[in-house]
Amino acid sequence: MTDVGTLAWAKRTGGRIDFRDRLTLMKLAAGSLLAELPDLVTYRLGLKRSFPAFVDLDGLKPPDSKAARAAEMLLAELAPPFLLNHSVRTYWFSRLIASVPE
Repeated sequence: MTDVGTLAWAKRTGGRIDFRDRLTLMKLAAGSLLAELPDLVTYRLGLKRSFPAFVDLDGLKPPDSKAARAAEMLLAELAPPFLLNHSVRTYWFSRLIASVPE
């Protein structure tokens, strides 16, 4: 496992990805792709119907509470735009991952 993206890695490297880190991340990505390949092939051949999982995007709504709105406003006020955008992306990716049935 790589420590790329961890606080220890950021302190050690200043957040710069070097060649070795890139190779490690490519190796992890290739491993993930290979792990999914059998399901993808059987799906494409029509032998499996449950891949990829269906996600009802219309059913995903942002939280609409006083606390959620206050948190978003505070983050927008205090954080740079890239961090606000990263936070929003992280929230939605987490929601999507949680919505996919096992």
